[in-house]
Amino acid sequence: MSYFQRKIDELSRDYGNLTGTYFRRLEQEIYKKDTFALVGEVLSTKTRVEETLSELQSIRNHCEYIDRTSGSTYVIAIDKLRNTLRNKTMNSLNLLSKNALRKDFHSCKILLEEAISDLSAFTETVLDLVNLKECFDLRSLPADYIELFETGEIKYVGKVFLSYCMRDENEVLINGLISPFLEELGFQTVYASRDFPPNKAPGQNAEEFIKKCGTLIAFLTKDQELRPSANVIHEIGVASDKVVILFAEKGAVVPSNLTTSITYYNFDRQNTGDVLLKIIHSLRLLTIYKVPKMNQ
Repeated sequence: MSYFQRKIDELSRDYGNLTGTYFRRLEQEIYKKDTFALVGEVLSTKTRVEETLSELQSIRNHCEYIDRTSGSTYVIAIDKLRNTLRNKTMNSLNLLSKNALRKDFHSCKILLEEAISDLSAFTETVLDLVNLKECFDLRSLPADYIELFETGEIKYVGKVFLSYCMRDENEVLINGLISPFLEELGFQTVYASRDFPPNKAPGQNAEEFIKKCGTLIAFLTKDQELRPSANVIHEIGVASDKVVILFAEKGAVVPSNLTTSITYYNFDRQNTGDVLLKIIHSLRLLTIYKVPKMNQ
């Protein structure tokens, strides 16, 4: 069973226990007018709410990708349920506990009824999420995100898009150094001169390939009056939701909004080894690349 399916099962269990067991126990203690037993049940119920919130956050991370590929609105539904649990339900439980200590059991009953009503309105949403593990087609999701569904986190992003201006000296840099280096590390590189099919406009090719990559490494070189090529600037913008690493050639005039990037470096063609070290450094900091374990 995948991490995603396990979290769905845990949500089903926790939500069912919360609405079917814990609220019922609270109701029973209110009728008994046992202050300390009621406060104890409130604490147990709050723990169950926290567990349910944790499951929802994990599921939300997955549903962002499901919504993106299918056009569904699971994230919106999850956020509404999360807000109700975090705000209204928790506030009701806190007030219920205070009223129990004051032995105002009538107010406790009203608060509990409101909390039950609020959460019952989301039963259909939870059932939709429970059924989701059987409904979505994993094959329709980006390959780089399959690991998220299986393990709950992305440890390795397999495809790297290399953005550059297609001039001869840049082709030597990409073909002869950057791409072979990354592929030796186990990445799959994608770049224009090798991978773009000729039947589409370059910009259309770039956008389609960037969507299928987890990382973009851009080379801002002295192309047009010492300024980077327009296609590189455009591709950086397309990759706004990706990991982006920028290398600016010494002497290039770079837009100021790019120089503030936390993964921005200068490079000199006379010292390309330094570029490789900086690539490794960035990928490790971003936890995209981990040093392979040596065989014992």
